[in-house]
Amino acid sequence: MASFKPTLDTTIFQSSTALENTLSGLLNEFASSEGTVFAQKPLAELSKSDAVHLIDALYSPDERFAEGFYKYRVDVLKHPEELAWHNTLEELEHYKAQLKANLADDGMITLGEITADGRYHPVGMVGFRPLAEHPRGQELLTVIDTLKPAQRYAGNKGMVHSFSLLKDFRSLEMLKYVFLSIGLRALQAHLAHVFFFFSDYRLKTVYQRYGLDFPEDLKFPSSQHVIGCYSLTEANQNRMAAAIEMLTQSST
Repeated sequence: MASFKPTLDTTIFQSSTALENTLSGLLNEFASSEGTVFAQKPLAELSKSDAVHLIDALYSPDERFAEGFYKYRVDVLKHPEELAWHNTLEELEHYKAQLKANLADDGMITLGEITADGRYHPVGMVGFRPLAEHPRGQELLTVIDTLKPAQRYAGNKGMVHSFSLLKDFRSLEMLKYVFLSIGLRALQAHLAHVFFFFSDYRLKTVYQRYGLDFPEDLKFPSSQHVIGCYSLTEANQNRMAAAIEMLTQSST
């Protein structure tokens, strides 16, 4: 595995070359303290069979998307449980069909592990794209334009959506890896703010640990989905650098 040595000095984020090297080292291979090697590939680079299998697995009634959809309908929308579950199953099928019809979407990134024989095993997925390119991006931009102060979210903006990992592969280290890679991708794309679109409101307390903010006035007018924002502040850049350094040292 390539060795990279990030520093807490935030000048690493000022140099495009240093940032590219850090991003490359993180995204190519990343070994956890337990010896698991994390990696990721665009959905478009998977074989069709592997891509379809991953989509079916992630949107299974037994997985996290189903739990999030169901809890949102019961707890937030106050639907009766039977109706909530029926609508959840319909929503799962809608998302599966949508993703399968767009396997070449370069905004969808799969998350995985490198097996002992060197093969890539996808176990999760996340969408990452400029905010205006997300289907609901313009709706959110309209909301942002009404917020005070007017310059709260100045600068380029991105959207993270459809994030999930198979239950058997959810771990603190994998979550750290995912959030670090999102943060570094945002820096590479010169984004000032990255908005996270969630159906599962229970994730707020988990993701706040990684620097996400959940303003009460940042909501879609047509729904009550949770919207989080990760701003590329100096504090969050320092947090990323510290986490990279800690995880890199634990893997050596």
